[in-house]
Amino acid sequence: MIPNLLSHKRAIPTPALCLLLAALLASTSGCGGNRTAEKIAQDSSAAQRSQTSLIFNDVTLEQVDEQGRLVWKVEAARATYSQDEKIAFVENPEGELYQDGQLVFRVVAERGEVQQDGQQILLKGNIVATDVQDGAVLRGKELEWRPDSDELIVRHTITGTHPQVNAQAKEARMYSRARRMELEGEVIATTVEPKLQMRTEKLIWNMKENKIIGPVPVEIDRFAEDREDAVIQQAQGQTAEVDLEAKTALLKQDAYLVSIEPPMEVRSEAVTWNLESDLVESPGFVNVVHTEQQVTLTGDRGRVDLAQQIAYIVGNVRGIGQRNQSQLGADTITWSFPTQKMEAQGNVTYQQADPPLNLRGAKAVGSLENQTIVVSSGNTNGPVITEIIP
Repeated sequence: MIPNLLSHKRAIPTPALCLLLAALLASTSGCGGNRTAEKIAQDSSAAQRSQTSLIFNDVTLEQVDEQGRLVWKVEAARATYSQDEKIAFVENPEGELYQDGQLVFRVVAERGEVQQDGQQILLKGNIVATDVQDGAVLRGKELEWRPDSDELIVRHTITGTHPQVNAQAKEARMYSRARRMELEGEVIATTVEPKLQMRTEKLIWNMKENKIIGPVPVEIDRFAEDREDAVIQQAQGQTAEVDLEAKTALLKQDAYLVSIEPPMEVRSEAVTWNLESDLVESPGFVNVVHTEQQVTLTGDRGRVDLAQQIAYIVGNVRGIGQRNQSQLGADTITWSFPTQKMEAQGNVTYQQADPPLNLRGAKAVGSLENQTIVVSSGNTNGPVITEIIP
């Protein structure tokens, strides 16, 4: 019995029919004996070769589960069965892949192999696989479908397109029940809104939650809205999670963000980057550097508003002017980048090297770069302590 064969329009002639045609030619040819003998030899040789397989044209193959639901359906221009009838080799296959009785993928290829037990379909050559649920389209050179594990694998330099994300990688795996795609090997993913490019060795795209997760070190470029080739911000971390709906990126473990304008660098163990409001927040120790002013601000936690060009740092805050080695410490510091103005509150200390000067008070306002810091007692009655170092 030929497994999984539903219909065929025309079958290749069997060996017996080939021999019968040869015999008829021999009986009707009076003077063409040599040519007839050659024909018989050719047909006999062809018949021996065809005994190793069964060949059908314009076939439809199907596999159903124990409940009678479709698992897959493949239409092919030609199907050749191996001698043991365990594998069907198909040409120009077009298939539909099902999970739990529902159509989940449509696939097209140049050739393929279908196992008799229906546990695996292997397609090769110019693969196109379409995710029916979410509209993602994968292209590659090899496709493997494993219905039992709900796993569709596309290999060998794949490209993927979707209304929200375009990607390329060495391999992609799709899981229809979880609505998840995993990309591995030299992954480059570009999102439409917000305009980001992610580069890493592995990405997990949760299409149901509209999130892209980088479980290994990842680099992210952000592009200007009006210029797709203009990078305005860059970020990296050991892990990353981009929420396409909320337009946020969470970077963890050695998180690092660079802004072109304003020229800022932010470092922390964890950073939440709001791509819509341009707000960068860190719940832990944070290091903020203005690369042009050469001023650094550190603290227990903080946020940087790149749109308004203001940083607000809280807890054991220390500001350092690299050019003149002036230092400002406080409980909180608010820093305006355009004006270089800092406002410090609580347990304020100020030090400068030239001329040597130490100040302590409750409040301070001024610029570290220009060494124009005014320390005051604020609303308290406490004194301002000035220490002049000889």
